[in-house]
Amino acid sequence: MVEIIPKPAKKIVSIEGISAYISFSLLIAAFFGYFILANFQQKNVKLLDGLEEELLKSITPKERVLENQVLEQKKKIEDFAVLLSLQNKTLGFFETLEGVVHPKVWFNSFTLDTAGMKVSLSGKTESFADLEQQLLAFKNEKKIGEVILKDVKIEKGGNIAFDISLALTKEALK
Repeated sequence: MVEIIPKPAKKIVSIEGISAYISFSLLIAAFFGYFILANFQQKNVKLLDGLEEELLKSITPKERVLENQVLEQKKKIEDFAVLLSLQNKTLGFFETLEGVVHPKVWFNSFTLDTAGMKVSLSGKTESFADLEQQLLAFKNEKKIGEVILKDVKIEKGGNIAFDISLALTKEALK
């Protein structure tokens, strides 16, 4: 039998239509999720502020004094750790210096700039020959990059006073 009444055509579900519905659903879920999470965050911030206030009220003055003392000691320990690490770096240079100092040369002033990798020395010796040998010893040391004789004076007793500037290599402070 032939049907006279036309039937509506079957709708074919396409991938584009399904993906559009899924995308729209995810967009709505993300939108509502944003507001729900923002609300939770606001409530938790208020709760956290209230707990911090309670905690501050419960701390006695004696506990605050003790806490401040502990924090001061912590800062001192951290500062000491920095100084200790710098000492370990400079120890190698002192060993190098001990090996290259001439026996007839003595130093009465010493300045070490670890950041600038420079050393300033003021010293005395009995003769120019000893001073020259000291300068050669510094120049032959591979941990010392540059040697500059800055000032030379002859003192009343006949001793030679001098100032030397040394530029260190990276290996000198390891």
